[in-house]
Amino acid sequence: PTGITFKDFEEWTENCGVKRAHKAFEQMAADGQANGRSAEQEMHARGCKDFHAFQKRCDRFRVICWPIEFAELGSGYVLYFQFLAALGVTLLALFILQIPVM
Repeated sequence: PTGITFKDFEEWTENCGVKRAHKAFEQMAADGQANGRSAEQEMHARGCKDFHAFQKRCDRFRVICWPIEFAELGSGYVLYFQFLAALGVTLLALFILQIPVM
């Protein structure tokens, strides 16, 4: 058995990031359909042995992005970040209302 190296840890950290895979997969599936192949066959033709290898090639989400961009991860992510924004605006408004009292 081999030990875990620092390079393995860096690769694992990179792979754990949230990736934008939906649009890239849809494009690949459309290209595969145009070429008469399934999405999996197209993935293999592009040099990816499985979906994990394909996802490693996809871009990560930017740190500063609109919450609607997380829609491909599920509706809960979008709602959560919209809730945080609404909560922040509410707390800012309440703080501004409290300034004269201070």
